Amino acid sequence: MEQPKPPVVWLGSTSVIKRAAIVAAFGTVWPSLSHAPVTVHSLAVPSNVNEQPTNEETLQGAVNRVKNLRAALESKGEPYDYVLAIESGVYKHQLGLEDLWMDVGWVVIENHRGARGVGLSTGIHVPTSIMTAASEKGYATTTFGDILAAQEPGVDTKDPHKFLTQDLLPRQSTLVPAVVSAITDLLRQ
Repeated sequence: MEQPKPPVVWLGSTSVIKRAAIVAAFGTVWPSLSHAPVTVHSLAVPSNVNEQPTNEETLQGAVNRVKNLRAALESKGEPYDYVLAIESGVYKHQLGLEDLWMDVGWVVIENHRGARGVGLSTGIHVPTSIMTAASEKGYATTTFGDILAAQEPGVDTKDPHKFLTQDLLPRQSTLVPAVVSAITDLLRQ
């Protein structure tokens, strides 16, 4: 997969974790970029979903961010090769009588012609008690990471995965393969 020059990449977020995952993923897909890593420009754009997305709302948030990012860049006349969004959210599943909550990150990437690729991160189990507390405070303003950080000193609200997996799977490590998957999905088109 040849990428002749470093591409102009924009992310619909200012998250340092998401930016680092994108840089790593582009270096995986195009190893020649690992010596001169891709620059990921950031612009915070709305997802138009709850602060703590659940179920289908998660993918919709990523799609909305890409749409809003493209519109913002095009209105400013900013060039780009790729626009990306990563939206993390929780999915509720039933395991017998028990609710099972899994946090995942959807990745949506589009090129300047509008072709799209998608990827999904590894899921991390979130305790039901944490999700219940977030629900009681309201998903519009409260994430499970906020609840976990309030209960456990030292938990990063933006990377609760690190705590939940005993430092084995920080959020960035779950996002890199998802971004690679989205890029390769786009390249197959």
